[in-house]
Amino acid sequence: MDDLVFLDYMKRADAFLEAGKGGRSLWMGYRNGLRRRRFGDEFGTEEQHRLRLNISGDHPDPSHRLYGAGYRAGFRGEDPAALLERS
Repeated sequence: MDDLVFLDYMKRADAFLEAGKGGRSLWMGYRNGLRRRRFGDEFGTEEQHRLRLNISGDHPDPSHRLYGAGYRAGFRGEDPAALLERS
């Protein structure tokens, strides 16, 4: 992922967060996943990465479910608008 796409996706995620679309946990997870995709091991530890990837979609805490979904989408480099449509 190049710098322009990374910055565009981060700005768009911020705009969705500020507009109250999708929830704070979703966008915090997305931003962290996007950072991990862009910066690799320089962002977080391998253990943190594995834990974040494995937050289940049926976790009892809705904020954890949203964070996990956001993290995985960001790590895959998905367009934030597509993530918003699914959530």
